[in-house]
Amino acid sequence: MAFDRTTLIRGPGYGTLGSSTTPSTTTNLIQSSNDAKVIFDAVNDDLMVSTQGKVDETRRDRKVRLSLTPKAYTPTQATLLAWMFAQCNQLPVIGASLCGGTDTPFLYLGSNGDQLVLFNACVPKPPQLNLDINKDLLGPLEIVGLIRNNFDPETANSIFSWTTGISYAAPVLLQTGVVIGRQRYGMYWAAGNTAAGNSHFGSASSASAFQGKEGITIDFQADWQEETVQGLTVDYKLGEKGLHAMARLIPAGPTATDIIACQQFQGTGSKHGSRLTANTAMGDAIFYGQIGGTFTIKNAVLKTAGFVFGGKPLRTGEIGLMGTFNLTGTPSTGGVLLA
Repeated sequence: MAFDRTTLIRGPGYGTLGSSTTPSTTTNLIQSSNDAKVIFDAVNDDLMVSTQGKVDETRRDRKVRLSLTPKAYTPTQATLLAWMFAQCNQLPVIGASLCGGTDTPFLYLGSNGDQLVLFNACVPKPPQLNLDINKDLLGPLEIVGLIRNNFDPETANSIFSWTTGISYAAPVLLQTGVVIGRQRYGMYWAAGNTAAGNSHFGSASSASAFQGKEGITIDFQADWQEETVQGLTVDYKLGEKGLHAMARLIPAGPTATDIIACQQFQGTGSKHGSRLTANTAMGDAIFYGQIGGTFTIKNAVLKTAGFVFGGKPLRTGEIGLMGTFNLTGTPSTGGVLLA
């Protein structure tokens, strides 16, 4: 059987935010360290008949998902960061809209000239941050394309468009330590946190900061919930659990005594039912790169801790620093700040 190999479509690409027609090689640019995968995600309901069982399915919801791992983090491009990390750098607002009143297009251009446009693109789950010398800064990213504002599914290009034969221009490779993230990171717990032992959790001086033995991971717990109209997802809203961030690391520097004092697991400050911040003057856990980049867990508390008795690992196991909210200050503060 004869086959024309030129019909095999292949090749990588790159994405840009903010335009549905013209890709940018420098601004709001997302290059990937791996393949970008596109999935047409349809939610159907079974059509049942008592005598034959399932005879068909009916359409209900649909989305397009684009998953990739960004290669660079661009702290100078506020639009891109605000899109990937919605409700960060502010006090999160319950009920806030993820999409807003204006559609945000995301364009992905393949090296062969195939072009996918998501007309209303959003990021319900912020990517993980890897503060480590041998890892890229950003973890996997899933972009979700929803239906456009004031559009009906029966309208052409209401969710996405696919075009072939587009002119391809190679993007600029961003390769400094700041945007790639492969650099050394230090951390300190701000002076405002006066719990016993916190003086051993570093200071703003690079000579006094402590590090994560195996790097630092910042995870986001973002309660973005689907907002549906007759079963069709039209937006996401921030649910009642809000947005929180937690930094996890094996600390190289603090002692077991320091960690036990700050966790307040027993003794003074461990009243049953009390807030984690009740007996601690809240301070910020600040992580910064040797070359650049600052990541701040606001009003951090030591939520989890552990210790290891073994021949190889450090005695201090992994700890988890969670962001909380200071609602008594003016203005109120909370969440996580990225710069």
